[in-house]
Amino acid sequence: MKKKHNGSSFDDFLKEESLYDHSSAVAIARTISRQIQQELISQESCKTEDISDTIMMVVKIFNGDIARACAWFKARNPLLGDTSPAEMIHLGRHERLKKFIINSQENIGNES
Repeated sequence: MKKKHNGSSFDDFLKEESLYDHSSAVAIARTISRQIQQELISQESCKTEDISDTIMMVVKIFNGDIARACAWFKARNPLLGDTSPAEMIHLGRHERLKKFIINSQENIGNES
């Protein structure tokens, strides 16, 4: 019994079976899907680092007093639309919160 596909490439086999186009499309779709997943993971990592930096900035403002920093994050702030800083982070507005903190510190520095 002679093997029909002995020595031929896998691509040749797929073409003979009329599966090449579909298999290629699936492979491309999976590759793109993995690339998108990796990019999302990378973005989430950057976002997490940015939130961590913001939290550490607040702790530093409170001279390392974590209890006071936590209380500030939980308290509603009228300058933030009567929303707590923690809620802003939860709602994905951490960049706006970070700008608010930086601007507040700059304003305090300018008053000195």
